[in-house]
Amino acid sequence: MTLKRRIAEWIEHRTGLESAAKQFLYEEIPASASWHQVFGSVAVFLFLVQAFTGLLLSFNYAGTPGEAYNSLRYIITELTGGSLIRGLHHWGASFMIVVVVLHMMQVFIWGAYKKPREATWMVGVVLLLIVLAFGLTGYLLPWDNRAYWGTVVTTQIMHRISLLVWCLVHKIVCTKTGQILLVGAES
Repeated sequence: MTLKRRIAEWIEHRTGLESAAKQFLYEEIPASASWHQVFGSVAVFLFLVQAFTGLLLSFNYAGTPGEAYNSLRYIITELTGGSLIRGLHHWGASFMIVVVVLHMMQVFIWGAYKKPREATWMVGVVLLLIVLAFGLTGYLLPWDNRAYWGTVVTTQIMHRISLLVWCLVHKIVCTKTGQILLVGAES
């Protein structure tokens, strides 16, 4: 028995990693599976692309407002493959937002959020909000005029939405002698 095989058996005996990988990779796909069931897998793949390209970009990106634009210019124009890596990261982020929104819409329309998957749905909504937040904060990273004004417009939209929500809540819920009552409810 070779050293490589003994190490693999040692890892398998202690972690079960090899058998888990085989079970995952050689799982039978149901005959009813089709293209409309791939959004979750595509989202995971795009996340991995984002993590890998983000890691590669972070080696040469300077995150300070004074150096961010110049470091991005360096990555795009002088670094070998930098334009490709940044393009993959930029377009991958946009595509990931689209795929995650489509996935959540599909789950909602098909009713896959109902019992017993409520917790999975809540985790999915939190992940959707995180993806949207990463998309917004990533848009600001070049520190150019387009990024600045895009962020200003987006934050003002969120501010207006929060004001609208506050006004609706204030209309629906009012305080009367220290108690919160629904408007129209008998007191």
